[in-house]
Amino acid sequence: MANIEIHNLSKTFYIAKNRRKPASEVMALQNVSLHIPSGSFFVLMGGSGSGKTTLLRILAGIESFDDGDFFWNGVDATKISQEEKSMAYVPQNYVLFPYATVYQNIAMGLKDRGLTTEEIIACIRRVAKQAGITAILTRKPRQLSGGEQQRVAIARALAREADVNLFDEPLSNVDPKNRGTFLRLFLEMKSRHNATFLYSTHRLEEALTLADQMCLLQQGKVIGVGTPQELYDKPATLQIFSFLRAGKSLTFSGVVKNRTLLVANTKIQLSLPDGSYTFGLSYEDAYFSEEGIPIRIQNVLWEEDGPHLSFASEDGTFRGTLLSPTPHEVGETMHVTFNAKNLFAFRPNGTRVD
Repeated sequence: MANIEIHNLSKTFYIAKNRRKPASEVMALQNVSLHIPSGSFFVLMGGSGSGKTTLLRILAGIESFDDGDFFWNGVDATKISQEEKSMAYVPQNYVLFPYATVYQNIAMGLKDRGLTTEEIIACIRRVAKQAGITAILTRKPRQLSGGEQQRVAIARALAREADVNLFDEPLSNVDPKNRGTFLRLFLEMKSRHNATFLYSTHRLEEALTLADQMCLLQQGKVIGVGTPQELYDKPATLQIFSFLRAGKSLTFSGVVKNRTLLVANTKIQLSLPDGSYTFGLSYEDAYFSEEGIPIRIQNVLWEEDGPHLSFASEDGTFRGTLLSPTPHEVGETMHVTFNAKNLFAFRPNGTRVD
């Protein structure tokens, strides 16, 4: 297995000018520092342009970096060959050899490891069973669905029995109804293989399900590192709270005086020192009721789980969107309530109040 250390890693892409745009620079990674423990399942989470793919490509030896250090078991990674690193990489746009069968796609590279024919057959049978592709070993990629092709790419990586396995958005092309099957596959891989896994995703449910530790990346910067429970249940900053609950939370500002918060002319008792705060609340911790903060419905969006009502208080200080058990009309007046114990309070500098 491998212990990976990254110190102040930076990468800038230079974009040449063309007829419409001048030359420009894009900083993909900015002073990224991470410790990826040997044998861990480490998840990089971020949206498009966050730098997670660039970081994986650097670790895979495909992309160079401008500044910083990258150590592999305590040794400068730039002085170690890729073969010595024992690494498997599955890019987001994986490539299968079109004229080779599934069996042949998985077998490629195994002979280079010095395995006998019997050992290769046993290895392919084992990973094919784990990936659920035993029945399609004789087919060619054009005869497979997108999900089946993804399983083949995963099986090919597992067959290498590498110390480190890199997966870049492996479920991005998987149908939502089949995503749970793949999550179970990765959970089985996590328990069966004594190896290190680095997995990138923009989906919170994938990160929370799989990660031993996760890193939150935003515009090339690390904004948080920790276990899923630490980051989600006890966000250290407002930035982490907003990142993990994007589109699923309410945030509002208020002043506490004499242990009382006044929101939209509604008093809420809080055990906080006097001062200004930004408050965060998960959607699941708030609900419509007959009492609470008065609001007016501004929009109604119907989704699979029912009507989602966008609302705002009369003074505009309290607004958001919540799922309603019953339909309501735009302009209708209602109330929103919540348990004050579920509020996250953040200081003006963005740090959370314990």
